[in-house]
Amino acid sequence: MNEFNQLMQQAVAIKSSEVKNQRKKFEALPVFMKAGLYYWNEFIELRKKQIDERIAMSEQLKQQGNDLIKEGKYSKAAHEYEKSLSIFLYIENKRLNWKNEGIFDEDLKYVDEIDLDPRIKDIRTKVLSNMALCYLKEKQFSDAISACDMALKLESNPKVYFRRALARTTNLNADENDFEAAIIDLQAAYDIDPSDEIKKELDKTQRELNKMKRVDLKFSQSFINDIKNSPQKIQETSQQCVQDEETDSDEDYEYSEDWQTYKFNTLLQEPSFELDERKDVPIELIELQKFIETKCVQTLKYLDHLKDDTQSLKQREFMSLLMKVRVKLERIAKQDFSRPLENIPSAKKFDLDLKDPAVQQEFQDQLQKNLMDLRKWLREQGWKVPKSKQQILRKIQQISQQNQENQPTNTKWDILVLVICIGIVIMSVIYNIQEL
Repeated sequence: MNEFNQLMQQAVAIKSSEVKNQRKKFEALPVFMKAGLYYWNEFIELRKKQIDERIAMSEQLKQQGNDLIKEGKYSKAAHEYEKSLSIFLYIENKRLNWKNEGIFDEDLKYVDEIDLDPRIKDIRTKVLSNMALCYLKEKQFSDAISACDMALKLESNPKVYFRRALARTTNLNADENDFEAAIIDLQAAYDIDPSDEIKKELDKTQRELNKMKRVDLKFSQSFINDIKNSPQKIQETSQQCVQDEETDSDEDYEYSEDWQTYKFNTLLQEPSFELDERKDVPIELIELQKFIETKCVQTLKYLDHLKDDTQSLKQREFMSLLMKVRVKLERIAKQDFSRPLENIPSAKKFDLDLKDPAVQQEFQDQLQKNLMDLRKWLREQGWKVPKSKQQILRKIQQISQQNQENQPTNTKWDILVLVICIGIVIMSVIYNIQEL
């Protein structure tokens, strides 16, 4: 029976893969475009009516979405906007029973009726802008960007530029390209509307990009001369291992299961809690930055000197990866795990209560595992990492506990000391009474 079930599962997987290959164009669409098919049957009769009635319905659905946004119901608001959009932007399917038979690209016809009336363009621009806000709140960053892309093709709007920039940078997996594109968007928004809010976000994004930039590879002329004159010396320096004088308690730490499997590609956690910029940057991340700026750069310079283009490229890619790891971990470390965000898709998917102290502690523990993984990796590269605050406190507690365990207990002496203290207190009380 188990073998039969396994064969059936394999057959279903193969069939699903074949079906997906036959609707690649549809699968690549953003969710609001796919909605044009999902709501196609719902508005078939409406589309037969006069243009004014259709526009009125589109406007009504847009207003319902606006009202839901005011209530903070972004997911429901997005659905209303998708309906509003699909009245004039929809997908027809030759298969009337497509919900049961499946979706295939060859059966689909894409219809855009924006040219029927100038009012349609005005409604669509507003719908797409507000839809992008909803997707942003729901962490659907790709759909938010797509909605902004379509809106900006219709009209240059600072609000849409601003929202597209946020959709690019709010994603925890954002890279340098995303931040550079966001800066272009924010600059475009600021050129239209030079407000303090846009300027503040523009400056903030520029600072974040500077953090993510690959370390500056320009060395002083004397250092470059040293490389040219004695490359072997630089090679030895880059391979030098800094030994710690004392054995730390984390020497026996084993890599977490995720690290063993994925190494640096484990940091895909989306932001689930509010950021607290007052929190200190973990010592492991500070040391990782130093490691990149010294050993990694030295190795790269040596490879460049040898004109080993293949290895130089690999080293640059590795340095870029390390920088992304540092930025991602710093943003995770800055989260306040006692202040969860609302409407996190993954939390809903896995039925996680982010307000549960046990769940919050699990996030904190996972962060500490990531930092310990990084600490161990750095030490394996021969990099000395100072103890973190947690390690120092843990060491103090261990010493204190050992002292308590090793301290000889003598009940007689304890009682004697107690009696003497009580006697001193009694004499002090008697003396004060006599004084009165």
